[in-house]
Amino acid sequence: MPMPGRHFLKTTAVLCLLSLFASGCWDNREPEWLASSLLLAFDLDEENMYKAIVVLANPLFQGGGDVGTGSGGGGEKLPFWVHSARGRTPFEAVLNLSQGTSRQIRFSHILVLLFSERLARAGIWPVLELFQRHRELRANIQTAVVDGDLEELLRADFPLEFLPSTAIDRLLRITSIERSIIPDSRLLTKFIEFTRPGEEMILARLKVLSQEAGQGKQGEDQQSQGQESPGQKHPPGAPAEVTGAAVFRGEKMVGWMDGHETRGQNWIRNTLERGAVIIELPGKKGLATIEIIKMQSKIEPKINGGEVMITVEIMTEGRLQDLVVSPGETPRLDKDFDQTLENRFAESIRRECERSFARAKELKADIFGFGNAIYRRFPRLWEEDLAGRWEEAFCQLSVEFLVEAPIKRSGMIFTSPPGK
Repeated sequence: MPMPGRHFLKTTAVLCLLSLFASGCWDNREPEWLASSLLLAFDLDEENMYKAIVVLANPLFQGGGDVGTGSGGGGEKLPFWVHSARGRTPFEAVLNLSQGTSRQIRFSHILVLLFSERLARAGIWPVLELFQRHRELRANIQTAVVDGDLEELLRADFPLEFLPSTAIDRLLRITSIERSIIPDSRLLTKFIEFTRPGEEMILARLKVLSQEAGQGKQGEDQQSQGQESPGQKHPPGAPAEVTGAAVFRGEKMVGWMDGHETRGQNWIRNTLERGAVIIELPGKKGLATIEIIKMQSKIEPKINGGEVMITVEIMTEGRLQDLVVSPGETPRLDKDFDQTLENRFAESIRRECERSFARAKELKADIFGFGNAIYRRFPRLWEEDLAGRWEEAFCQLSVEFLVEAPIKRSGMIFTSPPGK
């Protein structure tokens, strides 16, 4: 009679022996056959075909040669390659990229998703749908609408970065944090905005700049003085800047907002990080710069006399960073002057919010989520009355902005030194 457990031990031994002959994984892809995509962009051509544009990191530049062929260093190879393909759908366009590449494209390292203005005005939902379904494409990336030639931007020389994908990703992140003149540009946030009732999408605006402007006056002066040596190259200017936003109604873009209007939206939505507000001193005797160091806002829907209204409460703190005045006219930093600065600081914030709200009403797009706040506070009112006509109701909505803006600090000094 066999001993208990002997059959189990035999089976375990056989499985251990078989595991010695099994190696690799079911989805193994050789590294020398791969190329990583760091940026993906979409456009529409004249025949309304989707155009997928990809920025590929050059493995020859990174690795110093092709492992599979044993070749030497990268030589004059560029660190990236811009490649494009067309298709009737976004996925077909992405799939057709393989027809012109010698390596299999990997999409799991994408940093940025860009849309051309033409595609944005036609509708971006098919691309968003692709990003929700594709197993390699991620939603935790930056996204923007390009104002200008999309391919010219991707082939431009960014002075501080090797790759345009890295440059655009950092440009969007840093501008959002330091200036707050663009909206939250994360793709996942756009999915949320699109699916929420009573709220519209807003994407960052990436404006393409002329490269000729980057030559600068310094180069012209040197050439006129005969100081420029033959073949001397001037450093290029910035190929793009991030400012303002593209406003959507549904899946289609309906217009642009400038930086001040976009910052007003950030004030209202409680998405403002940092920034500076410049105000005039009393009597127009100079300017003061107030840096925003803390802020919080809250949207409160109310029903007053049968009508819906919105109250936006904004609480912020500022730091006095500089005074642009003549040395002999430096104001005395006393309690009265501080109160005047705080009042003007609050009024400047209120004007930005009102300006943003007025622009949104022109475009008939509730980019603040006022409708969503009503939907959550008064769901029956929303379903029975406002859901089917919110675009019209939004343009007639009454909104009150209540701003508290104390200035807590005055920098490293309490008062400016007197002039001579």
